[in-house]
Amino acid sequence: MSDKRSSKRKKQDPVRPSPAELRWWQPALVVAVSLLCYLQTTGFDFVWDDNLQILQNDRIQSFTNFYKVFSERFWGFMGSTWHYYRPLHTVSYMLFYAVGGPSPAFFHWMNILLGALTGLAGFRLAYVLFRNARIALWGSLLFAVHPMHTENIAWIAGITDLGCGLFYFLSLTVYVRSANASRRWFRLCISAVFFLAALLFKETAVTLPLLAFIMDFVFRQKNNPISWRDRILRLVPFALAFMSYLGLRYHALGTLAEEGRQVSMGAADWVLSILYLIALYVTKLVIPVGHIAYRAFKPFSQLSFAEWGPPILLLAIAIWATYRFLRKDHKLLFLASWFFLTLSPVLFISSVGQNVFCERYLYIPSFGFCLLLAVLAEQNKQIWARKSSLIAGIAILTVLGVLTIRRTYVWSDDRTLIQTTLGFSPDIIKVHQQAGIEYYKNGNLDRALEEFQLALKAEERIFFRSPENRHNSLIGIGAVHLQAKRFQQALDAAFEARDLNPKGERAHALIGEIKSAQGETDEAIKHFTKALSINPSDSYTRINLANVLLGRGEPQQAEQHFRSVFRSHPEIYEAHLGLAMCLAQLGRKDEARAIAEKVLALEPANPEMKNLLLQLK
Repeated sequence: MSDKRSSKRKKQDPVRPSPAELRWWQPALVVAVSLLCYLQTTGFDFVWDDNLQILQNDRIQSFTNFYKVFSERFWGFMGSTWHYYRPLHTVSYMLFYAVGGPSPAFFHWMNILLGALTGLAGFRLAYVLFRNARIALWGSLLFAVHPMHTENIAWIAGITDLGCGLFYFLSLTVYVRSANASRRWFRLCISAVFFLAALLFKETAVTLPLLAFIMDFVFRQKNNPISWRDRILRLVPFALAFMSYLGLRYHALGTLAEEGRQVSMGAADWVLSILYLIALYVTKLVIPVGHIAYRAFKPFSQLSFAEWGPPILLLAIAIWATYRFLRKDHKLLFLASWFFLTLSPVLFISSVGQNVFCERYLYIPSFGFCLLLAVLAEQNKQIWARKSSLIAGIAILTVLGVLTIRRTYVWSDDRTLIQTTLGFSPDIIKVHQQAGIEYYKNGNLDRALEEFQLALKAEERIFFRSPENRHNSLIGIGAVHLQAKRFQQALDAAFEARDLNPKGERAHALIGEIKSAQGETDEAIKHFTKALSINPSDSYTRINLANVLLGRGEPQQAEQHFRSVFRSHPEIYEAHLGLAMCLAQLGRKDEARAIAEKVLALEPANPEMKNLLLQLK
């Protein structure tokens, strides 16, 4: 009789799914949560570098530039000498622009979807490593909602980390699966191709082969040993991919690495500063509050105890906990080391540029931390037997998700970003410059001048000074004085900017505008032509040159420049107006009328086009 009761009880008890069992809703949930955290960003504007990289980048407007993208530096469309080589960043913009045009909503949608795909790739990698769907689910959910990722997804220019992360995770997934596959070398080659794609999105993917090599030790099954010779041979496709990357990079830049800045710090200060940076990243990872898009760097010797004390203490606790609780478990130790290994490329203070500390650098490193927490929870299996623990886990994800949604609004528009950043870090030069630009656009010349002057003063206070920063501030000051018709002060600022960077086009373009305003057309044409010889894709300088030529009664030459801008940037209104006026002066009134009517169909209240159309009747 007892056997019958036991049998009856077994039939009534629900069968709990194995934690290793994959179900369709698990990856779907990761994608859904990722989408929910960032849907509001589709209403955001282009912010910060987005305006340059998308609206002023003629490279992304045609696939005929595909070869050019791989054969020049990332900022080549501006004539810049910055040593960024990220061709897939530009190619992704090409694809988005071809489908959605210059629509910020469409670009934001692409970032959201790419972020969701990266979370999905992280889920797959976690499952391949641990063969446990519950670990993969909780680890990738935590990765999806972590507030430190808002800059990567809410800011369109953050796509470089998303693309790098996607191919980084895919490469490692295929690499792990190649161990027991019959077509091992084919899988290894696919993994190497993904590695190359990650590198072409961002240089920090260089850490991937090291992680793969360590994974062969940590995650190798005992019944499937591997010799040292095989371990080395498995890295050969990565070596070939990396050599291909170096070849492409050298062809485009003429060098393999940017020359580091001269840093006037002693050895002890250097080491302590790096330690402090690591501590800051650990703090942001564990306590993800207080978003700061840009932070001015100060060496350790210039920090107060209140600044370095709490982060260093938290780092010490993290190191102690790792040694105390994780050192005997190689897999957990690997996940802890993932954070430090993938973060290492951005710890070279002299070579990472002006942004020594940026929260967006945490994107790939944070995955190891999220997965570590999921594995630790799974090892304490008794907690899963309690509904209260499950509710607590959901609550934590909810709180983090709410923080993420709130943080995204920092990137909603330039004004919000500027106000938020300056509130935390008033010595960020580029933020003052951007504030000056916004005030200038709105016609508030006094506030614009004040912001550019604040940028100059901040340059004198910060540790890493840059001629480029001073140059840009002087250009802003010169533009404000020109708008206020203070021509001599405008020229003084423009000439100083030119002396700081003789190879830059912006100072020559500004001098051309000033000379044009003073009626010195020969000098204006000389400087506009010089600026265009440096950067032929500068549309507004080309329009200014065409206007001067048109004013001098040279419509044939002016037409060539207007048409050049008209073809490459049809969204620029000044090109339509200038070309219509040019054609009218040449007596081709029907063509001029067609352009004016086309503009008025889109902007019926446009006064300049209405006036031109009246003259043509």
